[in-house]
Amino acid sequence: MNALRGETAVPITLCCPGYVDTDFHQRAQLTGAFASSNTRRGVPAHVCARACLDGALRGDAEVLTTLPGKLGYILRPIFTKFIDARAKKISLHSLQK
Repeated sequence: MNALRGETAVPITLCCPGYVDTDFHQRAQLTGAFASSNTRRGVPAHVCARACLDGALRGDAEVLTTLPGKLGYILRPIFTKFIDARAKKISLHSLQK
């Protein structure tokens, strides 16, 4: 994104909301495909949308809406493998039966 931002006049904001509390997992659970396990940690959709919109209007390069996301962003350059593995585990865990 940084290259595209620098090479074009198009403002770009990357929004990384983390887990957003929507009915995705509940709907998937009704079909028997997935079970919900992360709903209590989700960012409400309206809070996520407001943070992303505000960041884009301010011209922020990136918007991170959760504390774990912010910590991961800061620590990833130092602990790359650990942060990537943790993010993968959390993501997959939210979709397990």
